Amino acid sequence: MFRLAVLNTLLLVGVCGGASYLYHVKIRPETEEQYGTLLKESAELKAKRALEDEPAHQSRHRVQKDIWAIKEGQRVHVRLKSARSELEISQKKEKLEAVERLEELCCWVQDEVDLKENAQQVRMLTADSGTSYFPSYRMGTENVEIAFFRLPGLEIPSSMEGVEPFLKGSAQTANLMDELSLEGDVRLVSTELQNKKSFAFADRLTYQPQTQAIVLSCTEPNRVLFWQEGLSLSSPKLQIKRDPTTGTQQVEGIGDVRCSLSAEEKNFLEELFAKYL
Repeated sequence: MFRLAVLNTLLLVGVCGGASYLYHVKIRPETEEQYGTLLKESAELKAKRALEDEPAHQSRHRVQKDIWAIKEGQRVHVRLKSARSELEISQKKEKLEAVERLEELCCWVQDEVDLKENAQQVRMLTADSGTSYFPSYRMGTENVEIAFFRLPGLEIPSSMEGVEPFLKGSAQTANLMDELSLEGDVRLVSTELQNKKSFAFADRLTYQPQTQAIVLSCTEPNRVLFWQEGLSLSSPKLQIKRDPTTGTQQVEGIGDVRCSLSAEEKNFLEELFAKYL
């Protein structure tokens, strides 16, 4: 059964990375032969449907995964660490499905790499637990904290200790696909918006890595609350995006926008972010 788990895990990795490998790496003849053999063995295993009756299981400790991808012509890095992992691989007819449950996980993602400036923007997410699904490429996490960093160099550092993020927040849950979404008591603290401390509270947050835009939203009757010195906003939706001309972050309320907070809203934010004020 361990051999089944290993073969199928390798198959999953091979399928995910095969296209990028073929397009971006020059294949050596011996490597191509080994890859073909692996695919053949995996196909034979699928044909036997051994995992339909008895799914394969694998338990691991101190897991680390490093994934590289091509984004806008640049290589970007994703690193995932977890204290414990439980992997289950099952089969339904010709379809393989894998579910991996992770505990005490931390994920670093390079959102942007600037070769000219020798700099990078890195997003770090930590969570009590998470579950990833293949082949849907979904990943959900619980009790989440997220932080955004601008760092020198082109490699993800081994530790963020002593480095202050320019934006950080927390939420009850998060879902990671092409974009990041947080839900439940979403709280944001930033030191970069107009070079002032800024605070926001919402039901949901969506972050789009391609544009680095953040959208905060609420379900009625709740409202997104935003405060910084000289600016207060209460609205159903709020967007934070980078101005392409100046490079500065801009805040824009969407919908029924009030440019002031009620006494109740102000007290709520003050209590929520008291340790930062």
